[in-house]
Amino acid sequence: MHRLELDTGTFFPDYGGDVTEHRYGRLAAAEGLDFDRAASHVRRTAYQDSLHEGLGLAPGIAEWLREAQDLGIRLAVASGSPRDWVCGLLAGVSSLEPFEVIVCGDEVPMHKPDPAVYLLALRRLDIPGARGRRRGFPARRGSSAGGLHSMRGNPECSR
Repeated sequence: MHRLELDTGTFFPDYGGDVTEHRYGRLAAAEGLDFDRAASHVRRTAYQDSLHEGLGLAPGIAEWLREAQDLGIRLAVASGSPRDWVCGLLAGVSSLEPFEVIVCGDEVPMHKPDPAVYLLALRRLDIPGARGRRRGFPARRGSSAGGLHSMRGNPECSR
């Protein structure tokens, strides 16, 4: 039943996009006719959920979000991941409320680094791209193509 050893560091995507079918294809190829996609999906989802249960915001992020709100800065999430996953994760760390707009990968035709998710978030905020700011690490090329200025590093250093 468990003849395939998976590297959990590479099996889940680094960021954005939905690679589920690709991953199940790899599992099916390794398992052959014995592969049970439904059972595999239940195990994968349970494992992923168990990882998410222990998550919290990185140090300084809650303060950064509060400070941004206090300053009247409008916040958005532009993620390449599906909406149910993004909103579930944000709700799990009590962090849905600061974001005026949440745009996800299942709303755009291309995933990061394509700028579509950033452009849609800016359009929903009614902000020209050149006035937007991006905070985070992956997909910087896409945010730059979308006209966003990127900020990187510890929130304390981004002020």
